[in-house]
Amino acid sequence: MRKYSQTRENRDVRRNGRESARMMRRKHSFEKLAAYVAVTLLIVLLGTYFYSMTAKSLQARRNAEVESSYAALEQDMVKAVRGYLNRTGFKNSGVMLTRMVDGEGYRQYKLTVHHSKIDEMEDGERELLAESLSQFAFVDSMCDFRYEFFVPKQ
Repeated sequence: MRKYSQTRENRDVRRNGRESARMMRRKHSFEKLAAYVAVTLLIVLLGTYFYSMTAKSLQARRNAEVESSYAALEQDMVKAVRGYLNRTGFKNSGVMLTRMVDGEGYRQYKLTVHHSKIDEMEDGERELLAESLSQFAFVDSMCDFRYEFFVPKQ
């Protein structure tokens, strides 16, 4: 009877060992699956993040290029207007170009000129001067120009 009980005990030990090995394999495969899912999720998140940062960087670069090209056009326009005013007898005129840009990139410019001779002009003469200044506006479908003359109130 002793031999039978030893065999039975050995069998129980072997069975328990096999069951624990199965449990270990299941636990190990679950850990592998969890690690795989975590790594995959991390890669997807990092890829999305870097893609969006690249897109934002490219857009910022394009915006900077557009701004610099408009800045050059604006400076050239102000120089040309000052030169024209100096040639036509309005030396040392105050010239200010103001811009407003909406969310879609449409630009509205206002060119304000101040000179004591302009203050003394009639409205019709000012309109003629504004028309002659309009020749210096750069042509762009996204831009609109207005011309004003600063006249101090009396």
